[in-house]
Amino acid sequence: MSIKEVLLIDEDENRRSQIVTVMNFLDFSVKLTSIDTLEQGIDNQEQKLIILGESSQLVKSRLQPLLEANTQLRILYVYDKGKSSALPKSLKRYLVMLEWPSKYQQLVEALRNVQLATSD
Repeated sequence: MSIKEVLLIDEDENRRSQIVTVMNFLDFSVKLTSIDTLEQGIDNQEQKLIILGESSQLVKSRLQPLLEANTQLRILYVYDKGKSSALPKSLKRYLVMLEWPSKYQQLVEALRNVQLATSD
């Protein structure tokens, strides 16, 4: 089954708007959410992609326990093009990384990798 729903967590308004536009164009249903919502729990049985924009240290410190407890979360981590991600290596193994803005082929490959990384 393919993923068609996206939960987007991003503090950067410009990047968030761009991601919503691109994902809607690719026929994904996008819902803006927060790290608090993920911590409260989401149904792992649902096929949802989580797009997490690079942001504050607070989110990063809260992300590791969430990822360790929910290894089947489908997360695409988006960071600013031309900059290296500030995310610790210990967290990168749980995520598919993508520079933003991105080219179509890079985005499609990242989306495919997220789906493959979490398929049973």
